[in-house]
Formats: sequence, structure tokens, C-alpha cells
Amino acid sequence: MQLRAIRFFVREALLNIKRNGHSGMIMLGQTVVSLLILSICLIFIFNANHLVTNFFNNLEINVFLDDTVDDVALTQLQRHVRGLEGVREVVYISKAEAYQWMKENSPFNLDELVRDNPFPASMRIKVTSTKLINSIADDISSLSGIEEVNYAAESLGKILPVFYFIQVSCFFLSIILASMTLFSIVNSIKLAIHARRQEIRIMRLVGATDRFIRWPFMIEGMFYSFTGALIAFVLASGAYALIMKYVNISNPVINLFVSTSQVMLNLGVLMGIIGILVGTLGSMISVDKHLHVQLR
Repeated sequence: MQLRAIRFFVREALLNIKRNGHSGMIMLGQTVVSLLILSICLIFIFNANHLVTNFFNNLEINVFLDDTVDDVALTQLQRHVRGLEGVREVVYISKAEAYQWMKENSPFNLDELVRDNPFPASMRIKVTSTKLINSIADDISSLSGIEEVNYAAESLGKILPVFYFIQVSCFFLSIILASMTLFSIVNSIKLAIHARRQEIRIMRLVGATDRFIRWPFMIEGMFYSFTGALIAFVLASGAYALIMKYVNISNPVINLFVSTSQVMLNLGVLMGIIGILVGTLGSMISVDKHLHVQLR
């Protein structure tokens, strides 16, 4: 395609957008609203996937040991635990390490509050499957020298179906919103073709090809869709960044959320692709369907 032709197509598309005026702004507003809700759904999906992935990658049991456990008993305990089916990793945390961790992460001065180290030694056990975590915990609880066994698989197991439901719901809602945007693009191009039907007839009479007539309308549709996607991306990512800014970053819960930079990268790529695809597809459908109808 020659550069001269491209300039002509772009100029005609911009003239179409200018002619649309108020109706074009309404269509752009509808596109922004649909794609903004779609962006929010995608952010929910990102975070739900992140939570599920973190959960399965960090399935663990915290085993607190009695202070009477000596080095020999500790070695036997670790050997026994490592031999259990479903155990992926065993990390020993001494009393001193536990105290130091609490000292670094607590808002209080522990040296002033306590004289002796009150924290027990422990083992952090990572497992490979939620199906085996109960049997592993029961086995360890029956061993001597074990003070307490904690794991959150049961409560998190109840939460996970909720996040699966959110993922599926957001996926189908995303399809509906993308379809609504597509419908808006189709209608906008239809109105543009109808408004310029006399001009199109003249172009056809002087020998303009269908491809030559189609391109300005396709560029117009891509403009509305991509601009709407860009505005939706800026609003959604800006709101997410603002929310994350006020989340207490010292709180371990922060690990449950996808970082702002990662959300902006993923959302930017997806919204760019969606904007181009929806605009192109909507324009093609509308032009192919309505161009010849208006020329009859």
C-alpha cells in the first residue's frame, strides 16, 4: 500500500470522526465504560490467579517443637518428616531465629518487653498437594516432642472455590463486555456509512474499489476502539496504583496482590490487543454487512 494512499485513508477517517461529532463522543464513551469494566475484571483475574498460584506453591505446615527436643531427637524428627509422602521441603527455624524474625517485624521493642526468648523452635514443612496435607499433619501430631501443628489448608480450601468462581464470572463478563464494545463499533460504522452513502456512490462511479472505500471506515473503528482501550487502561491502572499505594506494604498480606508494575504491563498488553482486534473486527463486520446495502 502506497504512502499516499495511507495518508488519504487516515485523512478520510479523521474527517469521518469529526463529522460524527456528538454521536462519535457518545460511542467513544460507551467504549470506554465497557473496556473500563473489562479492565477491572482482568485485574480481578490477575489477582485471583496470583492468589491461587501462591497458595499451591506455598502449601505448608508449621510445626512447633517442645523445648525438651535435643539435637538427636530433632535429627530423627526431620528424617521422619522428610520421608513422608507429599513432603517437598523441611526448613528448621531455631528459637534464636524465630526471636530475631519477630524482633525485625514487630512494631514493639521485644528486648524491653521480654527477658527470655518465649518463641519455640519450629519446622516449616512445604507439601505438594492439599489432598495429603491432612494426613501429613496428623502423622506429625502423633510424634513425641511436638508442641503444636498449624496449617491453614482447611480455611483456604473454602476460600479457593470463591476465587475460582470470580475467575469464571470475570471471564464470561469479559466476553460480554468485549461483545458490547464490538456492537458499538459496528453500529458506529453503520451510521458513518449511511451518512456518506451519496459520497460513496460517487466514489464507486469514478472507479473506486471496495478496498479503497473500506479502509477509512476500518481506521475509524480502530481509532474508537484503541482510544477507548487506552483511556480505560489509564483509568484502571491509575486506580489500582492508587489503591496499592495506600496498602500497608509492611503487612505480609501485600504478597496476595499482584504488583502495580506487573498489572500495568499485563493490562497494557491485553487492552492494546483487545482494542486493535475489536476495532478491526467490528469495522470489517460493519463495512462488509452495510456497505453494499447502502449502495443499492
